[in-house]
Amino acid sequence: MHMTDEIEKWLLENTRQCPLGRITREMCARLRSRPRIKDSSNHDLVQPLACVNCNWKQYFPEKEKLQRAA
Repeated sequence: MHMTDEIEKWLLENTRQCPLGRITREMCARLRSRPRIKDSSNHDLVQPLACVNCNWKQYFPEKEKLQRAA
């Protein structure tokens, strides 16, 4: 298997396409944990607008559900 094939496989298994681009579950959680603009005061990084109304569970179902589906 070529390195490119391995990278593509990893991307398919561990990332999802969202309005911000391809992200991992961890990146998604970090972005959602940032304060919203209206709640920020001293924070440099705020929650992206795309994350405010995102149904992230649709992109990253719980691991138990994935195992059941397999």
